[in-house]
Amino acid sequence: MDYQGKFVVALILLSFVFIGSVHAQVEEIPGAAQEDMEEAVPAEPPAAPPAKKSADVYISAPQEVDNAVMLYQELKANGYVILEGIYFDKGKADLEMESDTCLNVIAQMLTDHPKMKLYIVSHTDNTGHMINKMNLSQERAAALMTSLTDRFNIDMDRLFASGVGPLCPLATNETEKGRAQNERIQLVLQ
Repeated sequence: MDYQGKFVVALILLSFVFIGSVHAQVEEIPGAAQEDMEEAVPAEPPAAPPAKKSADVYISAPQEVDNAVMLYQELKANGYVILEGIYFDKGKADLEMESDTCLNVIAQMLTDHPKMKLYIVSHTDNTGHMINKMNLSQERAAALMTSLTDRFNIDMDRLFASGVGPLCPLATNETEKGRAQNERIQLVLQ
């Protein structure tokens, strides 16, 4: 097996190790700043989030500090989170301005926990050529890492960007809904 083949096999194996069972979803509890989220009880039912582009963790602007706490707790509990709120131009690695809220939450969490190190793992659906999808996912993970290091002064040594393309789908790629779920960014504890 040549070097490139070994690299793809290693990426597949790493993906399964890092991602594990990713079907768990996180519920947002508005106003929850308690240290133990298991004891948190919302005062009223949470408002429905805006239409999701992809992913499982919703981070809203009015509760950025609370969401940084929730993001940290979810990472500590599961070892990973699937982010919602990171948006790219279709087929490109250019972060959209809509991503700023989520970036602020991630940066706040990393600032609050200066020893935390993360893998930034980007996934795609399987439409198009495999090499293009692998490259796109790597470029997207790198773009998110660059944004955190350049804009928020997060030390580069604390982050590692990895693109795994379509190798670890959450859902079928046969439907638009499934493909949307498969296009995602995950944070994984190092």
